[in-house]
Amino acid sequence: MDHLPEIQAPAHATPSIPCLCNPHSYDGLGITDFPSRAGWEINRTQGPIRVDRTKGEIESSGALVQVWLYFGMLSDVSQIGEIEFDLQDFIRSDDEGGLFVTTACLRGYLDRLAIHAERLSERECMQKQQLVKNCLRTVFGFFDLYWDAPVQFDRWRVSSVLSLDTLMSIAILGETFKNAAAQIWPLPAGVPSPMQQVYNFRPQNLLQERLRERGWCPNEGVMLFKELDSTGLHLASLVERPFSRGLRHERCTDDLCLALQTSDDDYQTKHADSCPRDSSCVDVDVGQEDVSSILYSGGIPIIYVPFFPEDDVPLKVEIRPYKADGIEFIAFSHVWAHGIGNPKANALPSCQILRLKELSAKSGSSPFRQPAFWIDTLCIPVGSKRKPARKLAITRIAETYRQARRVLVLDADLQRCSRFRSRTELATRVLCCGWMRRLWTLQEAVMSEKAANAGKLDVQFLEGALEFNAIAGKSISNLHHTEKAMQSIFSAFPQFRTRDRTYAFLSRALKHRTTSKKEDEALCLAPILGFDQGQIAAIVNENTTETRMQMMYTLMGDIPASVLFNKLSKLGHQGFRWAPASLLGLQDSPDFSNHVVAKCDASGLHVQFSGFVITKPLKERQIIPKGHAETIFIGSAQDARPTFIVRHNTSESNPRLAYLNSRAFEDSFKETPTPAFILNPEDLNESAFVSVSLETDGIIHAVYLDSCMMKSYSSPSNYNAAVYGDWRDRLMDVREVASDQKWCIR
Repeated sequence: MDHLPEIQAPAHATPSIPCLCNPHSYDGLGITDFPSRAGWEINRTQGPIRVDRTKGEIESSGALVQVWLYFGMLSDVSQIGEIEFDLQDFIRSDDEGGLFVTTACLRGYLDRLAIHAERLSERECMQKQQLVKNCLRTVFGFFDLYWDAPVQFDRWRVSSVLSLDTLMSIAILGETFKNAAAQIWPLPAGVPSPMQQVYNFRPQNLLQERLRERGWCPNEGVMLFKELDSTGLHLASLVERPFSRGLRHERCTDDLCLALQTSDDDYQTKHADSCPRDSSCVDVDVGQEDVSSILYSGGIPIIYVPFFPEDDVPLKVEIRPYKADGIEFIAFSHVWAHGIGNPKANALPSCQILRLKELSAKSGSSPFRQPAFWIDTLCIPVGSKRKPARKLAITRIAETYRQARRVLVLDADLQRCSRFRSRTELATRVLCCGWMRRLWTLQEAVMSEKAANAGKLDVQFLEGALEFNAIAGKSISNLHHTEKAMQSIFSAFPQFRTRDRTYAFLSRALKHRTTSKKEDEALCLAPILGFDQGQIAAIVNENTTETRMQMMYTLMGDIPASVLFNKLSKLGHQGFRWAPASLLGLQDSPDFSNHVVAKCDASGLHVQFSGFVITKPLKERQIIPKGHAETIFIGSAQDARPTFIVRHNTSESNPRLAYLNSRAFEDSFKETPTPAFILNPEDLNESAFVSVSLETDGIIHAVYLDSCMMKSYSSPSNYNAAVYGDWRDRLMDVREVASDQKWCIR
């Protein structure tokens, strides 16, 4: 793993990978059937078994796996690239004579491969990629079978003979070659790369326990596993995070991190690290009356700090309304849980005010202008008596970040990290920082990029600020290793497209973000989606969160039609039962790749899809008993629900079954006068289960009930007639509708 970028001041030493074999035992005749040539058999349940001791010298299964998958992969890819290869380059020894594997020279090998491939034709590049694909499929196919999985299959496990770090070294090498092959032997745009057919199956985050021991939240471990490959996980596990390491995660779960959630009752504003914390550092209150007055007059309050504050005199600041006539200010984007907030007053310790002044002066303001800045702690009124002014301030946050000269990110961990690190380390740190996990910081970042002077988002590091886009440089890819962290942080910010596409991007951007106030979600997303926050901010009732989300969908108008088919929790109000209740904190992003657009208005969601309507009432005999539902396995056994046949006009050898994902549906199905299913044209295994209430003017009006999975049985033998009886007895009469059928879903 020595070819990967070095992590400065790592949390622990980079592990040394022992060489368990003679690398020259690999015969260079192809990785696929090497074990049999070496006298071994790969048994599906028992793993590697020595069957012929007259072939080769490999005596242990651990040595076999390393020489086969690690050194065999190195040898085969070099042969495919037609360059000279010396296995000895990938072995090093220590002072005591111990042998270890090393990839310190791998970058040079990859560079040579790239130079050798410069004049190859498209056909030759395709052939090279196909050969690499076959090699990598052997490696990852072995891991698919024998790497540790959450469910303890009755099967030999490769972890019984190789350490976790040794296994990671093989996986990382495979990811490196997969990444490099697509760049060394490039194909024209639009031509599918064989590398897309190489999958590294990882049943769970095998570094999860290691991360927890080093102070990571279990939810962060899940996030890293979802966002990164083995290369990225390994690098993230090396990152030291001084601030986050001190957070307490006892109450956190895999689904939710509570360490950054704040409470007004016990919030503690922190002093700057350089503050002596004595009586000379007092809170500076900018005055809520002045802040509110500026807001009521339609302005944005801006903080001005004297150039040279007088010694031994309490610091005084001035608050003025922003005017677009040459006044420049810096807007700060920070995490409240990191200590620069104040839920009780528009005040901060004088040490923090002076620090913000210094940062704003260094962040692009003219040296001849008095430093000016905006920060929510000082510029958004607090307290029950200031709710109207506070509401005004919140609706102007987006405009504030648009008007700011620069937007500076303040994250407690990043400010302790040098900016002079590899771009891979910087990207990993940004991905893992608290600022990337909060709801409002997304709006602040996105709106700063919507301004005329886009590209003004900066991140504060130890020595100073670095432009966010400069972290990536000219590209988010790298020949020598994968860059999943880089790709993840840049894909987490929605591009400015149509509202339905922006919403689809938000489903990814928000999946690892949270907020202490759930009712803020619609309020925060409104300007990103391109409409005013005012109508949403005005909604305050006993169900503020859900009502605001309903208003957001209504104002959007255009919605990805595939919202019907995802498994997200839905709103409960009539007319919006199809609508996702939230995009925050999702374990997996819903699939909104279908570009079909639905229209949302007060009457419901308007879509055009094929489907079928059940035309006769359900009979008791058509329900398969619950106790046998898991026999028809769709999804996971824990989520299994009764399954039933819904199509009568398919061939007798191919009946179609429907399976509801989340709710026990028998009662609702029986009580539904006219059940129907809307089919997803992108995935015929998915559908929406609805109840038809009216058909008029060619439109089917229906109430959304649940998402549903469909399964077509390929042959009668797949249907357990002995348990369920003859499937023909369970058929329901249906009326099919075409793909241009109009539906209004409530």
